[in-house]
Order: sequence, then structure tokens, then C-alpha cells
Amino acid sequence: LSLIFEGVRCSSAWAVKVRVLNSRWRLLSYGSIFISMQGLASFASPFLCEYLARRNSSTFISANEKELADAAVVTMVPLSLLQFAMQIVAAP
Repeated sequence: LSLIFEGVRCSSAWAVKVRVLNSRWRLLSYGSIFISMQGLASFASPFLCEYLARRNSSTFISANEKELADAAVVTMVPLSLLQFAMQIVAAP
């Protein structure tokens, strides 16, 4: 049942985007750029996280639980704050 509601929500969201952008071609361009940026971000994410962890003398390439926890904290806090700031800027 929740999958049906999710499908309806996504369909209605795209219908609203068509009305807001006043053109299906603009929506197609917007969607293509958005999906490309999303793919680029998902590709770069592991490298960025490992870079941030190594900058603070920890790594994700380890079996040591404490080192993994330290690496997670070191990377999650700055990225979460960055996401929060981006959401504040994007808010209407």
C-alpha cells in the first residue's frame, strides 16, 4: 500500500514540476541535469568520505571498530552540516 502512495506522490510531484516550469522540455533538461548531478555525487561520495577521514587520521579501510566509528563521526558531522546549510539556503 505504501508503494502505491509513493508512486502517486512521485507522479503528482512530476505533474507539478511540469506546471511550474511551463514546459516538458525544460523539465526534461532539469531532470537530466539533476540525475547526472545525483550520479556524480554518489560516485564521488566514497572518495570524499575517505579523504575527510584520512585528513583527521582515521580511515574506513579497517577492521578496527573504534577507527571505523571515528571515521564515521569525522565525515558525518561536516557533511550533515553542509547538507543542513544547503537546505536552509534552498528553503523558500
